[in-house]
Amino acid sequence: MKVWPVPPRSVPFSWSTRMSSMPTPIDYTWPAVILWIGFYQSLMLAPVLWGRRGENQLANRLLAVFITLMGVRLLGLLGQEAVADWPPAVHAELINPLIFLYGPLFYFYLRAFLERKFRFRRIHLWHLAPVLLPAIGLWWLPESMLSPAGIQAALARHDPYLAVFLFSRVLFGLAFLGYLFWGLRLIWRFRRRVQEEASFSEGVHLRWLVFLAGVLLLPFFSVILAVVAHGPPSAPGMALRMVAPYPAYAVSLMMAILALITMTRPEVLEGLPEVLKVEDEDELEPPRYESSALTEDQKARYLARLEAHMAEAQPYLDPLLTLSGLADQLGLNNKYLSQVINEKRGQNFLDFINGYRIARAQELLRSPAYGHYTIVAISYEVGFKSKSAFYAAFRKKVGMTPSDWRKAPSKDS
Repeated sequence: MKVWPVPPRSVPFSWSTRMSSMPTPIDYTWPAVILWIGFYQSLMLAPVLWGRRGENQLANRLLAVFITLMGVRLLGLLGQEAVADWPPAVHAELINPLIFLYGPLFYFYLRAFLERKFRFRRIHLWHLAPVLLPAIGLWWLPESMLSPAGIQAALARHDPYLAVFLFSRVLFGLAFLGYLFWGLRLIWRFRRRVQEEASFSEGVHLRWLVFLAGVLLLPFFSVILAVVAHGPPSAPGMALRMVAPYPAYAVSLMMAILALITMTRPEVLEGLPEVLKVEDEDELEPPRYESSALTEDQKARYLARLEAHMAEAQPYLDPLLTLSGLADQLGLNNKYLSQVINEKRGQNFLDFINGYRIARAQELLRSPAYGHYTIVAISYEVGFKSKSAFYAAFRKKVGMTPSDWRKAPSKDS
């Protein structure tokens, strides 16, 4: 099997030497090992994701397709024709338009993760339109460049047709960054909605989604690293030689990271609690009260009813309390209740409920009757679902940890 060359052992290793070396078939190199590791990771991870059942099945299958395409990409680089030509053959890049599916697949994964019943529609086919652009680019290349020998000759003379390849990669980069930005905006809007309508954040794996977006940026960081290491390229051929290996290594690293996360934290594959999912993307729009029919007198009366209910019924002790659930208890419209909390208390729903929970926790932490309770037990007692969420909310409101509060002398003593 032919794999990528390295400089002779007698020559000190350097990236500049490696990039300028002519391709020669050898049996084994560490760059090939890196790509093989990434490929095998994708080969193992994709079937696991595809076969996973549950409410999040569609999202997991979209992620499996995404990982499969990246694995195919790595396998293509390891193929005999691509490996024998360093960097990978230009025509292989152009007839492999599947890289333009990365962005749409990430976006659809987010939609399936966040929405209750996401389904593909005809309008979504527009996201696949950029896939045709690399194939169309083939018509602009001379026939001589569709062979490995022709590509090597084009690299040697800095053929202007190489700009077609570079343009396709720049176009891919811009499109993918656009989808990443779009996806991060979707995550941010959903996070704000959770704070407005849920009293808990446990089980809401938005950090996983942000982390996934960050991992997908690794190939772009690798290109920046190449430019920093070698300086700006002066010609398309030089850019092709300089940048080509870095994204491939980054993709292998991505596969290893995703495999590690899904093995150590399989709960991220279970998706969101069904009660928090939205019907479609339009539900993520922030609440607007300009057209609300509530008068100031009504807001004051609703607030008084809300505070009385919170003191008497203590609904905040329910760890799964939602805005709609509390509105049903009060006999109010969801939007009216949200407006009263936002405008009269200056808080979102999550902070409003956590305020009552923390106040109750402060009482229990210094109560002799609860002296034998652990801090975790008290956090569950007041409506929190995890120790980390309790500590974060307590420190945010009180300015110290629960253990410090318990040890501190009371003002009444």
